[in-house]
Amino acid sequence: MALVEPTHVTTKDGRTAVIRNATEDDAQALLDDLRDFVEDGEGQVLVPGELAPTLDEERAWIRGQNDDSNKLLLVVEIGGAIVGNLTFATSPRRRIAHTGTFGVGLAREARGIGIGTALVTRLLAWAADHPTIEKVNLRVLATNARAIAMYRKLGFVEEGRLVREIRYEDGTYCDDVSMARFVRRAG
Repeated sequence: MALVEPTHVTTKDGRTAVIRNATEDDAQALLDDLRDFVEDGEGQVLVPGELAPTLDEERAWIRGQNDDSNKLLLVVEIGGAIVGNLTFATSPRRRIAHTGTFGVGLAREARGIGIGTALVTRLLAWAADHPTIEKVNLRVLATNARAIAMYRKLGFVEEGRLVREIRYEDGTYCDDVSMARFVRRAG
């Protein structure tokens, strides 16, 4: 099981945030957050209505994340409300099982106050302690300068760029940037 001890962090605006594993009781809040992230649109590939799991499907997904030692699902709470999450999974393919990819979702009010940094830092500590994970990957929209700066600050480097990977409804495009960080040496 990929469980972590809850971590308390102080945000840049002085509030206390708790980073912990998601539970099935968080399913509705995670669905609400997903809807809000997608409707907000900033940094998102999804469009409204494109991904709409049921409450039971979300609970099953959370259970699956928590039961798999190669996956991690974290939420961050401020004042008892979930304001963000991080998902991570390694590849099931043996030759790349030493790598994994993560994504972060933050409510608009949780951006720019250190929550993203705290979530990714917690992931990196967990990954460094994991017996097989060597490399942590992510993809981020090239227009998300704040996230790219945070990832660079945490030691991630750009490994590639998928040019015009995202096409918006208005016909404009955005590159998708692939970044990675090694958490341990090969071998």
